[in-house]
Amino acid sequence: MHLLGQPFEQDAVELTLVRLEIRTESDYEDAAAQVWFRFFNKTGQDLLVEIDWSDIRMEDDLGNLYVDWAGAETTSSWVDSGESYDFNRYYTRRAGERSRLPSGAAYVQIVVDEFSRLKDARWHFDINPMLAPIAAPPPGTAKGVGEPWEQGELALTLENMDIRADSDYEDSAARAWFVLDNRGGERKLVEIDFGYFYILDSFGRRFSDWEGGGVVEYWVDPGDSLEFNRYYTEMARQRSRVTRGAEFVLLAVEKLGPIQFVQWQFDIVR
Repeated sequence: MHLLGQPFEQDAVELTLVRLEIRTESDYEDAAAQVWFRFFNKTGQDLLVEIDWSDIRMEDDLGNLYVDWAGAETTSSWVDSGESYDFNRYYTRRAGERSRLPSGAAYVQIVVDEFSRLKDARWHFDINPMLAPIAAPPPGTAKGVGEPWEQGELALTLENMDIRADSDYEDSAARAWFVLDNRGGERKLVEIDFGYFYILDSFGRRFSDWEGGGVVEYWVDPGDSLEFNRYYTEMARQRSRVTRGAEFVLLAVEKLGPIQFVQWQFDIVR
């Protein structure tokens, strides 16, 4: 089970649910929900992606099924090697008819039976999450800002972090600055997939990449550094803030080349 902003990867292709909107009764839109996806081609060759929209559906926790608003149709699109394909779809109980989620629904799940080389992907989204504080990570499992994690001759450091206040004009919840050092003796080609970078606040809310993820490649010479920064939000390109009252945030990187699951703890000072 994946969460909003978390990529699902199989056979060198990747699909991410980057944004989801549940419609209210007062909304003029007829569909019950709108969902945004981002697909990445990491195969090294151009792909013709054939999409049967009946293979993607939404389910709520009450057992209701929501299908594509347009009904059963098939489209195709070429996605170049190293490029992304963004798309969004509408979902309703019956194709072409207005519907809404029941007021008692607690969550929905987006299910993708098949998409290009992907099979059986699923994302979970809480409609009205009941937030309770989570425990801080055990000692030694999270470093502080400015401390590097080194694995496989690469060292990644979270150099700085900015958590937005409610009064800040920026829409993203946070911004983070990184430095990647090549501590080996050979030039390295580093692939960075920003879908595997995310923030958790001390209530367990997840904040993913503002752009919905992205894949870049850089050559880093021995002894050289690569500096980069990213913005984080709950839903791609939508304003959000870290939960009021959060005591800390964790910035996690699930993978970056040989670096596998590292995290930093940033304490919020009030």
